[in-house]
Amino acid sequence: MRIISDEKSDEWKSIYVEDLDDLWYLRNIIRKGDAIRMTVMRRLEKQDDINRLKEQSRKPVTLTIRADEVEFQEFVDRLKILGTIVSENENLRGEHQSFLISPGTTFDLKKEEWNTEESKLIKEAQSHYYSQEYVFVSLDDEQATISVMRSYGIQSAARIDSLKSGKFYENNYSEKTYIGEIISTLKGIIKKESVIIVLGPGFTHDHLYSSIREDSVLAKYQSYNFSTGRSDQGAVYEFLSRPESEQIFSESRLLKEKRLIEEFSRNLKKGERAAYGYEDVLKTVEAGSAEKIMLTEEEFRRERSRRILDLAAGSGTGIHIFSSQSESGQMVRSFGGYCAILRY
Repeated sequence: MRIISDEKSDEWKSIYVEDLDDLWYLRNIIRKGDAIRMTVMRRLEKQDDINRLKEQSRKPVTLTIRADEVEFQEFVDRLKILGTIVSENENLRGEHQSFLISPGTTFDLKKEEWNTEESKLIKEAQSHYYSQEYVFVSLDDEQATISVMRSYGIQSAARIDSLKSGKFYENNYSEKTYIGEIISTLKGIIKKESVIIVLGPGFTHDHLYSSIREDSVLAKYQSYNFSTGRSDQGAVYEFLSRPESEQIFSESRLLKEKRLIEEFSRNLKKGERAAYGYEDVLKTVEAGSAEKIMLTEEEFRRERSRRILDLAAGSGTGIHIFSSQSESGQMVRSFGGYCAILRY
């Protein structure tokens, strides 16, 4: 994410969206009531006029809306913001409008007030601190799954069948062709700084890794090969729970979340220095006994979280927002969306 301009006089920020991770950050930064300004293609008449003049073409127009709803459409790689037009154009004011934001989009954002956590999130997005991309290939001799680790979780990118199973496919199987298709698909997915991690049972993952190391394009990328019991996307989570992953993902957001939820779980199992659920976590923050609090992104966007977040920021309590699409985030959700590790 890049801030192209920061108009301090009227608090507008002009934002350029660089990648998919930025969309996750923006979903948690943009709130109901925020002003969003961007150029879209739109008919300049109201609905009644359009019905009478359907041939009216769409024209580029810069509009400002007051956000009502923000939706992260992961599988089409975009953010959809629904709102009401508040622009100076009297003919359109009060009309509903949706903005679609994807990598490459530039738009302007204005808030009545930036809270501490929103400011941290936008700085984190700008710093690209968690921007290292990891591409996983988990496979056996029947199917390969390609997944990408993003700030918000593990995203499925492709699935390749070997054509080994099934009575119609038995005579069509060729490991060389299968591996060649995986490598071709990988080349269409990886970015300049990607790290490739091959996972799976048996020997097929070893054969793929050897082919990657011998490929004139993929050999330039840092790559790893590990045996796992699973061959689907579950192999990624299996690997993340193993000590070997610590060396590779030492600075990833997902591993940071994993460490925190493991510390919380250990404390909870011992019956000490742990609290969960909105009311209990609020009490620990009010008492100043919370060392770190964890909450899901849905709870972060809810109005009731403001009290906990404001108190935590004022008492030096660490605040950690978990993606609901990650395994650790789902665990926090199972505890009511709020967990706390206590000082005493």
